[in-house]
Amino acid sequence: MLLVESENAKVLRQIMLDIVIDFVNQRTGGSTKYINQRDRDFISAFLQEENYRREFTDALRDYVSMGNSKYAIYTDKIYQSIFREKAQEYKQVLHLYKRDSVRDTMYSEVLDLIASYECGLAAMIKDQSTQLGRKLNNWELSDLFFPLSHYLYGSP
Repeated sequence: MLLVESENAKVLRQIMLDIVIDFVNQRTGGSTKYINQRDRDFISAFLQEENYRREFTDALRDYVSMGNSKYAIYTDKIYQSIFREKAQEYKQVLHLYKRDSVRDTMYSEVLDLIASYECGLAAMIKDQSTQLGRKLNNWELSDLFFPLSHYLYGSP
């Protein structure tokens, strides 16, 4: 009865299933990098994150005076602020292709964290630009990351 209905049994079955899926994927040349998508909250978190991502990229477009490189630069800054790693480093660890999205490999809780960060940062970008009455330059935008990193880690 304990192995059928208990919470421990559920966890044990999930671990065994993950091991089996990983083994099958390795034998067939695949990997488990997208196993997170079995999470029941993944789809809603993914869709919500996409909306917040759009808010962030729109803020970069509308309130920051840099070329298109700003999207990659500040996406990496977000990863560095949250995880202390660059997005490219995750791609290498997970053996992702150039066109693969790192976010597609993340669990719903991590996507929620990134979405919250991007939404807050978008609001800060808009507020700072409105206050100055012009678009931000790269130095001014980079300065916005200091309070966020300080909040997360207690230091820059």
